[in-house]
Amino acid sequence: GEKGTSGRNTMPHFNLYLIFAGLLAVANCQTSQPGNLPYEKIAPGNTEFAFIIYCQVAPEAHKKNILFSPTIISMPLALLVLAAKSTTRSQLLSGLCFNRTNISDTEAEIQRSIGNTLFPNKKFKLRKKFLNNAKYFYQADVLPTNFENATEAENQINNYIKEKTHGKITDIVKDLDTRAILGVVTNLKCPLLKH
Repeated sequence: GEKGTSGRNTMPHFNLYLIFAGLLAVANCQTSQPGNLPYEKIAPGNTEFAFIIYCQVAPEAHKKNILFSPTIISMPLALLVLAAKSTTRSQLLSGLCFNRTNISDTEAEIQRSIGNTLFPNKKFKLRKKFLNNAKYFYQADVLPTNFENATEAENQINNYIKEKTHGKITDIVKDLDTRAILGVVTNLKCPLLKH
């Protein structure tokens, strides 16, 4: 990077392109008129969220390229919004940079190229409204899991992920804590990334 007028190094523009490439790809593949789709109301917030993360990570990168997915970071937090109440809900929405005046609960929608799965501990009963909203807004599968038997829980989660990724990701969960309450898995399917 070059020296800015403030005397501090600026990161190469290449880093910003990596951050926003995924956001732009989603917007460019839609065929509807601009401004009519629910995801367009959260896109500015997603972009701001990505930039905030970038600003936190960039100083530690020491002029190296930074590659991360703001969607993969924000998706589990957005799922938590569905179950959160009052102050916690407001803090999550604020942290995700969602403008509540522009987004109604019925308009919250996520790109179809992302799969979400919740693995709640079997011994806890989740509210039906939360389960319905997770399925409706995020197309999330909810698979109750016996976390008291770590091997069984690991096998369930790993087998599910292996099946959903067509064998590309295996044994991602190891040494699971038997005190776990909830596991969240977000899978981004991107045709640009080929193995």
